[in-house]
Amino acid sequence: EELMGALVFTCNGRGPSESVFIKEENLDASRFAEKFPNLPLMGFYCAGEIGPAARALVESSAFQSGLVSFQGFTAVFGIFVRPKLSPKPHTRYNDVARSEERLEAYLKSIRANV
Repeated sequence: EELMGALVFTCNGRGPSESVFIKEENLDASRFAEKFPNLPLMGFYCAGEIGPAARALVESSAFQSGLVSFQGFTAVFGIFVRPKLSPKPHTRYNDVARSEERLEAYLKSIRANV
């Protein structure tokens, strides 16, 4: 797997400048850059974010899906991951090869009946 880049959607109450609640400029982007120093990040500030349901005191993976909800005062990150390529042939290629064989057999049967 290879990380390609990321998007962040952050509540406008979380920055970009210091506030009563957040005592650091660009908090979410700064923390992301600490953990992923060479990964490109783009995003913008929102008036509400859509992402996995925020659940307090529940163990969960960083990779979540489903249970989407509208939230406030959050930062939602989407990371683009390129999967590892499988060493075995792609099944679609095999399906195409089989389709060509079937087509040839069909055409032979038509020619035989003409």
